[in-house]
Amino acid sequence: MNSEVLWKQKRAQLLALAILLLATLWFFGRPVVEQGSSSLQPGKLKRAYATFTPQMTPSPLRAGEQVRVVINGEIEGKWHVYSVIPSDDEFAIPPTKISWEPSKLVVKGPAYESSPIVEQDPVLNMVLAFHEEKVKFYQNFQVPQDLAPGTYQLRGEIRFQTCDDKICLPPTENTLEVPFVVEAGPVRPAYQYMNLAVDDTPQGSLLPSADSMDSALSQGLPAFILLAMFMGVLSWFTPCVFPMIPITVSYFSKQAESSR
Repeated sequence: MNSEVLWKQKRAQLLALAILLLATLWFFGRPVVEQGSSSLQPGKLKRAYATFTPQMTPSPLRAGEQVRVVINGEIEGKWHVYSVIPSDDEFAIPPTKISWEPSKLVVKGPAYESSPIVEQDPVLNMVLAFHEEKVKFYQNFQVPQDLAPGTYQLRGEIRFQTCDDKICLPPTENTLEVPFVVEAGPVRPAYQYMNLAVDDTPQGSLLPSADSMDSALSQGLPAFILLAMFMGVLSWFTPCVFPMIPITVSYFSKQAESSR
């Protein structure tokens, strides 16, 4: 009975994929007209509704430092691109893939991303992770200790697929070109370890972003201590700390009574 139910589910997924394929063929075989938020121009077909701009951080680099490339993505209208994490389902949409050509830098770990939207796809009947409007992909690198100062070039490729609620476009490959400069000098404290922070702090939030953390570290120990004190004060206003306030006060009160 279980095998029969499983077969029916797989058959439904195959049927959904076939429908998507036929819809794609129909989409590319008809005259293109403007379609609201998808920004299609009459007589002109844009094959991908997402652009990606890579940026090396920090700049310039120094030998021995842990650095990373941040790939900023802008997604048009109601289109979306998929996560870099593959789905467990063999019939799922292929994930976004980022690859790098051999270079002077050493790749550290897999690519990762800002938090995706995770929802059930009603057509494919599976849970998918994707991004809309904006996305950031990250790739960490290490600068070799013996890399001489100079100007270098890092090249890579991002392979992604854009979909909306009706259709998926064919996968697209975009070349990533990241020039970077290596300067002489010792390793800076802010870049001794890999930076794995993701996402920007919501606009108007009191919490510092990852950029402010890097800035404080690069300005030396006093700035970092001030930032740590500020974060400590902010932690008192988080909901999980409130229940601990009476417990802490009670503990120190009893300690004071017992010492008399």
